[in-house]
Amino acid sequence: MKFRNFHLAAASALSVVLVVPILSGCEPANSQPHAGMRLPEVAVVTVQPQSVPATFEYIGQTAGSREVEVRARVTGIVLKRNYREGAAGRAGAVDVHHRSGAL
Repeated sequence: MKFRNFHLAAASALSVVLVVPILSGCEPANSQPHAGMRLPEVAVVTVQPQSVPATFEYIGQTAGSREVEVRARVTGIVLKRNYREGAAGRAGAVDVHHRSGAL
């Protein structure tokens, strides 16, 4: 029986400790603002419904299906590239002019 009374007393004390600080901050609804406080300025905007285009942006990362290693088949210095990155290649076209040999 003592154990049950102790829990009841502890719960009551805890309730008082939690409720009193909450209620002490409350003011009546019709109270006037304090002397030093100004009312905040607000802007009023009238909202009208309108159509907005749906645009989506996604962030992604790509990965190749296999890893490849690109190696040069000739030695020398590249002088001129006659192609554009990503453009389709033509059969038999000379895409790179280079100078052969060591310096």
